[in-house]
Amino acid sequence: MVEWELCKENIQPLRQGRKASALTEQNDAHKIAEEKQAYELALRTYEGSDPLEAWYAYIIWVEQTYPNGGKEGNLNSLLEKCLKEFKNESKYNDDPRFFEVWMKYANLSSHALEVYNFMNTEGVAKKVSKFYVEWAWELEQVNNYKKAENTFKLAYENIENLEDLEILKIKHKQFQARVMKKMLEKSDDDIVP
Repeated sequence: MVEWELCKENIQPLRQGRKASALTEQNDAHKIAEEKQAYELALRTYEGSDPLEAWYAYIIWVEQTYPNGGKEGNLNSLLEKCLKEFKNESKYNDDPRFFEVWMKYANLSSHALEVYNFMNTEGVAKKVSKFYVEWAWELEQVNNYKKAENTFKLAYENIENLEDLEILKIKHKQFQARVMKKMLEKSDDDIVP
């Protein structure tokens, strides 16, 4: 039996999945410490034109390396530092990687809707279709269907890429189908004596 099979119930699931190699290598503390130092050094000494790349690579590594939700790797703290580092860099506002950092932060927050509202107010991810899909999903989870519908409408105003628009339309139809199903189930419950 593979060693990680014995502790897999402690592994926090990720939307993008996990690398099996990262799970099997997690017992090599020395190797992990060396890799962590290398990533941190890369953050401090980066001199290229895309400093977000070093941060993003480190965040992904922490997620993959610390499967218990990144707590041991201080994922939440790392996300906060990254967001502070780039919050005033308008060139990253519509960068899908920067949105992913925001989304990861929102997913770890107990107030995800506040994070998405802040992003909207600050103009972050206005042209990233996944932003609107995730924001609408969070609204749907609290049964705020009207605001979720308005979020999709806002997306149609801001998204220009045809491929992204097609994906957005599919997600919007899926949302509408889920809401319709819930409404039908609710009306059926009202009819039953």
